[in-house]
Amino acid sequence: MTAGLALFSAGAYALADLTNMHLMRSAGLVCTLVWVLAIGFVLTMAVSLALNGPPSGSELVPAAKAAAAGMLTVGALGCLFKGLRVGRLAIVAPIVALDGGFAVLAALVFGERVEPLQAVGLVTAVGGGLLAAVTRPERPPGADGRPQRKSPGRLGLDRGVGWALISACCFATSYLLYGRAGGHLPIVTWVAISLGAGLAVVLPAALMGSRLRPPREAWPKLLGSGGMLLMVAALTRGPLPVAAVLLAQVATLGALFGAFFLREPLASHQWIGVALTVIAATVLAGA
Repeated sequence: MTAGLALFSAGAYALADLTNMHLMRSAGLVCTLVWVLAIGFVLTMAVSLALNGPPSGSELVPAAKAAAAGMLTVGALGCLFKGLRVGRLAIVAPIVALDGGFAVLAALVFGERVEPLQAVGLVTAVGGGLLAAVTRPERPPGADGRPQRKSPGRLGLDRGVGWALISACCFATSYLLYGRAGGHLPIVTWVAISLGAGLAVVLPAALMGSRLRPPREAWPKLLGSGGMLLMVAALTRGPLPVAAVLLAQVATLGALFGAFFLREPLASHQWIGVALTVIAATVLAGA
C-alpha cells in the first residue's frame, strides 16, 4: 500500500511539473509557485475546516512541524532551480535525486528498521533514479562550430553542486518531518498547513518582483496538492525508507512522461534506470 501511494504521489508531482512548464516559462518560477500553493491551500484548508475544524492545542506542535516541512519544500525547490540556473542539469538532477537516499540514512540513524528484501529494493530504486536523472552534458563547440571531444577547462566541481546538495537535504528533512509527525494531524490538515507556510514564504517575493496573473486553467495546479496528500499518506503509513525512496522517483517518472508526451528521447542508460525503478517498486510492494 505504501509503495502504491508513494508512486502515485511521484506520478502526480511529475505530471504537475509537466503541465506547469508553460506557465513557468511565461510567468516565471515564483509566480507559478504562488498559484500552485494558493489554489492547493484554499481547497485543502476549506476541506480541513469543514471536516476537522481548526487544530486544537494538543495539535500545535505537529502543526508547527507541518509548517516547517512546507517551508523546507519551498526552499528545496528554490535551491534546485538556482542550481539548474548556475550549473548543469546532468550534474544537478542526479544529486537532487539522492534525497530519498538521504532520508533513508537519516531514518536508519533514528532507529528505523529495514528488512533484507526491502534493502535490496531501496538500493535498486536509488540506482535506477540516478540513472534516469543523468543526462548527457552538452559540450561547447570548437572553432569550427563542431562539438569538442573534451570540454576545456580545469577539473573542479560544477557550480550547481552546492545548491543541489542543499536541495536534496531539504527534501529529505521534509520527508522525515512528514513521516514522524504526519500521523498526529489529519492528512488534509497537514497538507493545508504545509501549503500555507510555503505560500507565506513565496508570496512576498512574488508581490515585489512580478505581476500575479491568474492561470487560465486551475486543474493542473491541483495535481501538486493531490501529490502532497498521497505523499503524507505514504510517509505516515510507512515504513519511511520505502516511502521516501519511491517518492524520490519524480525524476524517473518525469523523464518517462517527457519521452511519451513531449517526444524527448531517453538515452539507453535512462531506460535502464526506468527498468530498475519498476523492478524496485515491484520488490518493495511485495516486501
